[in-house]
Amino acid sequence: MAMAELQAAPHFSLRAAARSLRWQTVLRTLSQIRLLGKLDAVTCSVAVSCCARAEEWTKALQTLHSSTSIGKLRPDTVLFNSVLPGFRGTGHWRHAFEMQRSMQTLRLRHDAATCNGNLAGCRKEQAWRQAASLLACSLMIGIQLDIIPWNIVISTLEFDGWPRGIALLLQAQTATLQPDLLTYNSAITSCEKTWECALTVHSTSCSSGSHPDSIGFGAVINVCEKGMQWEAAIACLRHMHEDRLSNGVAYSAAVHACERCAQWELALLLLDDLMQSEIKDCMPHRVQHVRTYVHRYLAGGPEDCLKHVVLVSLLRHFVEDRRPFSYIDAHAGGGLYNLECDESQVFRNHEGGIAQVIDGVRNNGISHTVYRLMYAAMARLNMALGSRAFQHYLGSTAWAFQWLRSQDQAVLFELSAGAAADLRRSLSILTASEADIKVIQANSYEELVRNPPVCHQRQLILLDPPYDSAGTYFTWNIYILWRLYRDRPKATLALWFPHYSEEQTDILLHRVQQLDLGQVLVAMMILSRRSRQLPGSGLLVLRPPDGLQEELREVLPQLARVLGAPGAVHVSVKLLLTAKDVRPSQH
Repeated sequence: MAMAELQAAPHFSLRAAARSLRWQTVLRTLSQIRLLGKLDAVTCSVAVSCCARAEEWTKALQTLHSSTSIGKLRPDTVLFNSVLPGFRGTGHWRHAFEMQRSMQTLRLRHDAATCNGNLAGCRKEQAWRQAASLLACSLMIGIQLDIIPWNIVISTLEFDGWPRGIALLLQAQTATLQPDLLTYNSAITSCEKTWECALTVHSTSCSSGSHPDSIGFGAVINVCEKGMQWEAAIACLRHMHEDRLSNGVAYSAAVHACERCAQWELALLLLDDLMQSEIKDCMPHRVQHVRTYVHRYLAGGPEDCLKHVVLVSLLRHFVEDRRPFSYIDAHAGGGLYNLECDESQVFRNHEGGIAQVIDGVRNNGISHTVYRLMYAAMARLNMALGSRAFQHYLGSTAWAFQWLRSQDQAVLFELSAGAAADLRRSLSILTASEADIKVIQANSYEELVRNPPVCHQRQLILLDPPYDSAGTYFTWNIYILWRLYRDRPKATLALWFPHYSEEQTDILLHRVQQLDLGQVLVAMMILSRRSRQLPGSGLLVLRPPDGLQEELREVLPQLARVLGAPGAVHVSVKLLLTAKDVRPSQH
């Protein structure tokens, strides 16, 4: 092997070890290279950066110092700047600042690259005081900076230091620098609690020729929403639409602004406009909630009992008519639930729910036909599965399958991939129904409005969303009720909702009342003994079948009786008066 190849081998070995973050091997190889007298700035930079990326900060600084003292490597600004990214990448700005102090000790002048490298670390740690101080020092010693460091400092002020953000923006302008989109967007975001300043920066951006992008518009709408400035939010959304920059996040913020200012009708019109647009991600918050919600924790609890008792009553009324109908489940879930799985055992909700119903049927504590039919269905299912006692509980889809006939249809929506897989497995078990069955893994609200499946004229639609974000979902649910009621004149709609407080439920009912959706039946159950979990829940039934109100007034008091001691569970069944009915008469 030639002498040159022998001398180059340690350098190759060092780089290979650095790529896999084997910092001990890197340092051993660096010592060999130093002994050979072949140490250079590039090799030193690779070794220090490897130690920094491996979070061996002390080793990184020791290596740099020993290379410039023992290794007789001449230190310069370029060498120090080359190793800064290793510290910046992990966001440890303090170590990067220590590097800068080492440069000062060696009387090395830091330049724009040094400033930008340290500022980037400050941004990741939201260390705005250090970032502002570094920028000021850099300007004092006469370093020529472009707009990038100003953008970095302003971005570290988000949600905290809007006055400084505005001051820096003005200072950048007086320093003959041309702020760019990032400068204005960062300044707007820093004005989260002061919508007036955000609108001023936005106006300045427009007049300066830096036309806002979707991020800038979205930041303004978000600030307006928090400041309850719905008119300004709508104006920004209109400009976004004209520039073809609209997106689901901006629409959502504008809807919230309208909601907070009690502009309910405008909020619905915005959602309808969004649904009719070409924007794909209509519900940007939905995916996150789908990932976090797991119904197995709550399966078989009192909320499920209320929902499924009402559903079974609806199904019984639907099959009394020989004409076919479509059952549409907008949030189908997993179909079947094992009440002995780990998730169900966390809160053991079923013990205060379906277990009490089963005991009530056995002990003749409840005798209505609805409960006896539900008991028989659960017994058949568990016997078919070879389960002991009542181990498996039926979800809404499984209950529907007990009544669907060969002429009927089931359209089952489920966005969560895991729940959709569980649903298909459950359907392979529930083979008794000969109905036409479709499973659609998609956002049901978008599909029902934009790409509605072919269905029978008679429809029973169950809306049972996970309510991880109550504010978002109350708005969407009211919209989908209004839209489906308008588009499907022969559909019965059932919406399950949680009862968090009387105030929130009253707001929901008032908003539905204002829509003039005809007859709306409200069935509610409140459990005063439950403190840790939901105090209650309810269902809104639009276009309820004849006789449903009377039946539920017989059925639900029995449910209340078995779920708690006298006075501990309160149920109610009433028709919601429309806005026309509650308007005061004029004399």
